[in-house]
Amino acid sequence: MESLAMKQTTHMLHSNIRAGENRKIENDVLKIIEGFGNFLNPFALPSEHNDTLFCLSSGKAVCDSVASDLLEYVDKREEATKAFIEERLVK
Repeated sequence: MESLAMKQTTHMLHSNIRAGENRKIENDVLKIIEGFGNFLNPFALPSEHNDTLFCLSSGKAVCDSVASDLLEYVDKREEATKAFIEERLVK
């Protein structure tokens, strides 16, 4: 009985959508699916790009200054931590 009510509700919802709206929704869904197909797979890059950082959302290589900041953040964090301890906590 419950599944019958669900089918009727689903049918009623879809019957309220006009054909033009339905086509638009279907086209939007197809565009979303196509968009997923266009994403760059960061794990499938050619070997000549192994030392290059890429922006995942755009698929473009980041500029040298951004790459440097991202690759050196651990060292910079350690230096800043030591400096903070020395200047603020030890003195």
